[in-house]
Amino acid sequence: MIRTAMVATAALLAFSLPVTAKNYPLSVQKGGAEIVRNGTGEQVLISDTATANADDMLSLSEGQQASLSIGKKTSLLIKGPAALSLAEQGNALTIALDDGQILLSRKQPYEFSTVTVSAKGFSFLPMGTVAAVKTLKDAQPTTAVIEGKMRMQTPSGEAMVIEKGNFGSVGSDGRLSTGPLSPRATESLREWLAQAPSAEGSTSEAVGPSSNDAALSAPPPAAAPEASSPEATDKPAGTPQKASPVIEQKTEPAAPAVPPAVKAADKAAAAPAADESAGKSPEAEKTAEKPTAQKVDKTPPPPSKPKWEISAGTATVNDEQWMRLALGVDIPIWKFGIFFDVELFIDNDGQFSDKGWNFKDDWLDALARKIRYIRFGQEGEPLFIKLGGLSSVSLGYGFLVDRFTNMLHYPDQRQLGFQFDLNDISPIGITLQTLVADFKDFDSDGGILAARLAFRPLKPTGIPIVKGIAVGGSYATDLNQYAPARMWKLKEPVSVKQLNYLHDQLQVDSATAIDTITRAWGGNDPRVDNEKYIDEQNATKADDPFGLIGADIGIPLIATSLVGLDLYGQAGLRDDGKHGWGIGAPGVSLKVWRLWANVEYRRVQGRFQPGYFGTYYLDERLIRDPSITTKEQRLVSDTLNGVFGRLGFNIADVLLIQGDYQYMVGKKETSTDQRFEALGSLGALLLDKIPKLNRAEIYYYKSRIGIEEDEFFEKTPFMYFGYRVGFEIAAGASLIWDARYGYEYDDNGDLKPNNNICVQTAITF
Repeated sequence: MIRTAMVATAALLAFSLPVTAKNYPLSVQKGGAEIVRNGTGEQVLISDTATANADDMLSLSEGQQASLSIGKKTSLLIKGPAALSLAEQGNALTIALDDGQILLSRKQPYEFSTVTVSAKGFSFLPMGTVAAVKTLKDAQPTTAVIEGKMRMQTPSGEAMVIEKGNFGSVGSDGRLSTGPLSPRATESLREWLAQAPSAEGSTSEAVGPSSNDAALSAPPPAAAPEASSPEATDKPAGTPQKASPVIEQKTEPAAPAVPPAVKAADKAAAAPAADESAGKSPEAEKTAEKPTAQKVDKTPPPPSKPKWEISAGTATVNDEQWMRLALGVDIPIWKFGIFFDVELFIDNDGQFSDKGWNFKDDWLDALARKIRYIRFGQEGEPLFIKLGGLSSVSLGYGFLVDRFTNMLHYPDQRQLGFQFDLNDISPIGITLQTLVADFKDFDSDGGILAARLAFRPLKPTGIPIVKGIAVGGSYATDLNQYAPARMWKLKEPVSVKQLNYLHDQLQVDSATAIDTITRAWGGNDPRVDNEKYIDEQNATKADDPFGLIGADIGIPLIATSLVGLDLYGQAGLRDDGKHGWGIGAPGVSLKVWRLWANVEYRRVQGRFQPGYFGTYYLDERLIRDPSITTKEQRLVSDTLNGVFGRLGFNIADVLLIQGDYQYMVGKKETSTDQRFEALGSLGALLLDKIPKLNRAEIYYYKSRIGIEEDEFFEKTPFMYFGYRVGFEIAAGASLIWDARYGYEYDDNGDLKPNNNICVQTAITF
């Protein structure tokens, strides 16, 4: 009750606070867009509306169009192909434009005192209200001004002010020139401008596709010819840590303008503070808008069309490969997204299985299998809610909950998880993260719950570094580690009484009788089986909770375009009264362009493990064979000291490599906590060059290295490896191969495969 009350109280507190976090509403007018979330590397495909955060990377393909609200009365229109990101530095905003065409519209009062567009080393500083900038991979950037003025500056410092009704370009000699815009170019830009969101910057206003792309698609009249750029592209520094970004970029940044990558959920702890106006109350903001308030178009946006998916393939079910047929539909409604999934399984005997359709015996599981997810918003937005499958959820710096997922055995097992996030809200930057692994677990007298509450108490001071200091507290618990045993199917063994009876009937000695019955039984010695049966029977009734309490603090020491440096510390202890605690401090997180790394000293005393609720926790939670043990029982009681490190780098969008390693040793010879994880994937630039291939990655993970006198690559139940490959076989159709390999003990104590393989052809329309 106390744990539940803590989570509920935190949620009520968060709901009562005003949302004032800095974010950028995105609205798609034509085609779609893709956001690569900073820190997590999650790739989010957008077809309607969403929210982008500072340091996220946004890309549009040829023919796609979108608009971004970047402050009150300020809109940024984008035409694909395009690649860009945003960075905040106090009350200034920098738009790093790698490729594409944008149109900026600003009206007073300005929320950002300064907005700068950076492209290939050139800087564009709008001193008016409406101006466009275009840059191509093989040409210098250009600008066109409809209202106000634009200051254009070269990498060497040469500057020129472009007046209203004029263009600015770079000649073959590298010098700036200007001239009048043609009537056709002016008309085209004004048509494009008419599609901008309302002056209030709301994402709910209707917008339509552009009908004319002539404004900057050709050199303006009398412009000096554009030379191919010798300058490097202005590359955002926020490189994702878990997936390859899809934005094609050059090799060196001339003047990157994006702060270091941090986890979206920890933005309050590590990212630069929002501009000074972010802390204003809603009443103050309304007052500031009154002098220049304009008529707002309240027409709702056109409804997005549902997206259908038909798939057929094989999937691992009950350690067998079954055929799976599925029909899914993704229905977007405003910021909501609902994915309904109807599936049929054909077992090894060629019969249709009732898996997922047994409403009589397990209605909750049958219902849960019809919904892949229900969400509100996107991860990293001020409010994000998701029901269904959860992927890679971390709390804080991951000392208690580190990249947890409930989709280890999807689609064989579908768990009804819940994620609720409030990010950087109120004047003191409160962040709340909550997690429920599976509501169905409550029926088994169990449940995995976690929550983290953090805030930036000194944010209102506006003092550099100090305002970014964040402190947080976390709690994570498994209400009953034996909950999975409630679902075990027990095979009743031969009892001693039956054994004696058969011995008398067979008229043979006891050894022969036991041997005969053992062969018929198919197990071990029947007397041993009987003991195991009793242990398993007790496990199905057992109740053993386990919980952890944690705290963390983060201090952003450096937050520049090229380098980000954070100092942090974290700690955790058990809540069951037994001795066990650990610290991860000091810790240093470094981001240098396309390389990111962090290292921390760790000390553990008693039965404690950092990152206890990790990616593979649901497999490690309770092991059945050869003997029944919980993950808690397998913890070593000792004092351990060591280091944890993480390193990743993106090689020119060709290859993404990252890995984690922890090595801790104790006083006892058998006391170690050594784990290793590595991931490699092909980058977007290389995937674009390989016909039909749209995804390729491999991974390897192993923990408890050396505890059983095993080596790095020796088979154990704590080793997982696999790969994911995607092929485009036709327009709208893909072949997806997702294989994860592992091992577990059988009842004889021998290793057997514990694999999860899914091969399917998916057609979307």
